[in-house]
Amino acid sequence: MTKVIRIKCLLFLLVCALFSLNGCGGGGGGSGSTPTTPTTPTTPTTPPVGSNTVALELGTPVKSGNTVTFPLNFTNPSGYPISGIEADIGFDSKAFSVIMIGSNPASASAGEATVLADKTIYQSKSSTQKDVLHLNIIDLGGKKSIGSGVVAYMSFSILPGAPAGSYTFSLVVNATDSSGSVKTVEVTNPAVSYTL
Repeated sequence: MTKVIRIKCLLFLLVCALFSLNGCGGGGGGSGSTPTTPTTPTTPTTPPVGSNTVALELGTPVKSGNTVTFPLNFTNPSGYPISGIEADIGFDSKAFSVIMIGSNPASASAGEATVLADKTIYQSKSSTQKDVLHLNIIDLGGKKSIGSGVVAYMSFSILPGAPAGSYTFSLVVNATDSSGSVKTVEVTNPAVSYTL
């Protein structure tokens, strides 16, 4: 079991490094880094608009016991070549927490669109924002496009003694094609509310 966790951690670090190299979250040259040739910034390619719009949205939250769960729905009616999704899910830490297994976040589980595209969900708590869960939905080959459907089911624990009131979950998204080029994805429902 420990070996599996180590392998998953190594894969996660590799994926983070790949995203950093592709401009999806920083990266940087520390001492001893190899100089690189400057490149022209990539302009996001916009998918078709209208009934063929590629979009991601937060679904309706549902409570089960001490957990609130909602789907992360992806719409890609024309099979636009989206092969990776990077998303930040914001939540209110006064009322909710990320589900953990040991020291690893486990709030996101793969939906059918992720499974059918042979993708894996890598998740981490933001190092700069305590109220954000960061997701990467990718595979190391990155060739297969993600089709329409649920890409993830998001679950958050309700904190004991959480104050009654209305709370918001939010969504910020980046996407890439198989070559790592940034693609524009519309966020049709960037926030959902849940009342305790």
